[in-house]
Amino acid sequence: MSAISNEAFARMVQEYMPNLYRLALGILHNRDDAEDAVSESVLKAFEKIHTLRKRGSFQAWIMQITANEAKRIYAKNKKLSPVEKTTCPISGTNTMSCGISSWNWMLYIGKSLSCFFMRGFP
Repeated sequence: MSAISNEAFARMVQEYMPNLYRLALGILHNRDDAEDAVSESVLKAFEKIHTLRKRGSFQAWIMQITANEAKRIYAKNKKLSPVEKTTCPISGTNTMSCGISSWNWMLYIGKSLSCFFMRGFP
């Protein structure tokens, strides 16, 4: 494709921005991540605009870039934050935690303080 001006690129991106955001949000279910995916997609599209063969296929092209970026972020987030369900033994409610549960953390702190106070102050 022949060179495209920055202004023309900006106009085309602006036209499709709501669709890009909806696509990313549909994949990620998180507004901040969707915004990140769209931002990265627009940057990648700007850097690779010379690879676009026909100006008429811009929408499909940038939507595919956005879908790929959203899937990449989804996979990264899934790998980085394994979330496990735990049940609080007192309330019986389910809690979500990453790694150590807040309940286990409170038990650990409580035991540590008990040991400290049982020994007494110097």
